[in-house]
Amino acid sequence: MYINRIFNPLLQNNHLIFNNTKKNTIKKDIILTIEKLFKIKDNRFQCSWVLSLLNTKFLRKKFFIKSSDIKTIYKFVSDLKILFGFDKKQFKKMSIPNIHTYSWNYAIDRITSGYWLNKKYSIWNNTSTYNVSCRNSNILLGNFINLIITLNKFRKKILHKKLLKNWLNIISQIINDFFDIPIKYKKFFFTLENIWKVIISDGIKMRYTKKISISILIKKFFKYNFSLFKNDSFMSGSINIVQLNNIRIIPFKMICVLGCTQDNIPKIKKKDIFNLINPNIYQYDLNIFFETIMASQKYFFCSYTHINTEQKTNYASQYIIDIIYYIKKNFYIKTNQVAKKNINLINNIYFKYDYESYNSYFIHNYIEKFSSNKKKIKKKIYRIIKKDLLIKKLINFWKNPIQYFFKKRLHTSNFSTDIKQINEDELFNINLLDKYYINKKLLKYKILKKKTNLLFNKFKLQNKIPYGYLGKVLWNIEEKKIQKLANKIHEIKNSPKKLDITLRTKKYLLSGQIKEINTFGLLRWSTNKINYRVIISAWIEHIIYCTLQSHKKSILLGINDEIIEFYPLEKKQATEYLQQYIQGYLDGIKKPILILKSGIIWLQSIYLKKFNILKKDDNSNITARKNFLKKWHGNSFYQGEKKNMYIQKIIPYMNIIKMKKICNTCTYWLLPILKNSNIKKII
Repeated sequence: MYINRIFNPLLQNNHLIFNNTKKNTIKKDIILTIEKLFKIKDNRFQCSWVLSLLNTKFLRKKFFIKSSDIKTIYKFVSDLKILFGFDKKQFKKMSIPNIHTYSWNYAIDRITSGYWLNKKYSIWNNTSTYNVSCRNSNILLGNFINLIITLNKFRKKILHKKLLKNWLNIISQIINDFFDIPIKYKKFFFTLENIWKVIISDGIKMRYTKKISISILIKKFFKYNFSLFKNDSFMSGSINIVQLNNIRIIPFKMICVLGCTQDNIPKIKKKDIFNLINPNIYQYDLNIFFETIMASQKYFFCSYTHINTEQKTNYASQYIIDIIYYIKKNFYIKTNQVAKKNINLINNIYFKYDYESYNSYFIHNYIEKFSSNKKKIKKKIYRIIKKDLLIKKLINFWKNPIQYFFKKRLHTSNFSTDIKQINEDELFNINLLDKYYINKKLLKYKILKKKTNLLFNKFKLQNKIPYGYLGKVLWNIEEKKIQKLANKIHEIKNSPKKLDITLRTKKYLLSGQIKEINTFGLLRWSTNKINYRVIISAWIEHIIYCTLQSHKKSILLGINDEIIEFYPLEKKQATEYLQQYIQGYLDGIKKPILILKSGIIWLQSIYLKKFNILKKDDNSNITARKNFLKKWHGNSFYQGEKKNMYIQKIIPYMNIIKMKKICNTCTYWLLPILKNSNIKKII
């Protein structure tokens, strides 16, 4: 069996030796955490370094932080845009500019001022307040702040040189300040303290009287204790545990692979996991899983079960299923019956596996199964869909039909449980999401003809704009763009009104409000580049308005002098379009509508605006397919659609049939927009 060299501590010759027990993974993490804490002396108090400490169970327990809270803390830290450094004094010692708004101390001031002022002020004492409405979140942030303050106190303790006797109890202080120790681990921590005291005592006995940096003592303390962790080693006649990719072609009588899941086992591109014939494939994919099977002399055991706590369903591993399929296809399981000739025999094989529970895991399988039975669908859908339909809901659906399906129909907001990595690079531009909010706020100020000095100061204190002169330059660029858009809005605007709408179409009552109705028709604008979401939102509102007021146009404005006009529609035609998109909404909440950017790019490549037709020549179709695949696969500059979490669940792989389906879907829903507007390109 493969096993990692993780050991039980015993004190021998002033360094740790470890035996194989289950507790050792935790003990190893504790020692590594202590080593990490000592590094705070030379550390810039970086955000990722602080957050990595939360991976240790006993440290979290000391500060009343649960493992489920880590993702929330990451979100708060990301919003606060903390980079490094505790306070102004540390910035001065690091010889870097006083960008204190990126420091932990400033973040603590933002949180505490937001808590006490309770949304009364957005800026107080030159600090942008950070408000958290949830009481539990306030408590969590308080516990996390306690950890930050404790870390800073410890940093100050070990920053300067001291006499040996003053370093004697530093390990005891670390353990008391940073760890909540259960009784069964008391002996382990006592061993660590003894090792440290032996090192200090040796120096005192030698009458070393000069002040010494803790860095020298740390090197001696960790020199021997961690050499065993660096490489996996094997002992004959015993159980060994290692990572799967650390050992290659070492034969064992029995090999067990635990946690046999796709995330832990190296992925291979070829479906046949047993194919080792092609040397190029072998070298590229490193088929470790196959090698592990071949290294088993007598027994091979693999297992993996993930339990969904909500539905209490077991999910099997794809690799285990592949093995079962391969064995059933190529081997004959020996029984009392007479075996056929010229086939491989296998004495015993034991399967414990539920096919039905596995199939329910793959959402695209669930969708196909659900859509195959049309009678059951109709019965269920009429119970789910209400006869009243809000305009806002209809627009939100068409902005992203696939994502809407998962959130509203399957009640799945996010498939990823991974924590996003904190960006610690110095800001040299404005984040895209921050730019969206900045431009939105800027436009509001420009339309109301208000000065933007206070607004700039607010965003600067929130770290949404780069530090110093660069931030001012980027702000001026965005302000000029928004000023042009505001001037255009003032020029076109003419006695805007609001209209409450109640519109019955077939069996459904469409209700809501449409704003910015001018004498010529609707006026809409976007503070960023005009994309699909903005266009489809304006189009839905346009056809709704045309069902009430025919022969009215709509105008959509964007930055960089972008103007899109939607042509006037007759009431009958607008009603037909509206019924089409309402029916699309009803169909789309039971089965996803495949409107993808790759399909939109394909449509634009073959659409000839001059004659309102789709080009059918071979060259145009080849170009359109190339553009489709570029968007689907992506490149080093942008991520392809195939990596989108939601799309992966519906389209796990691309083929010509699915490609045609996507293209036909985009043509059906977007061609009316292209024909009835002056749009040249949908982004």
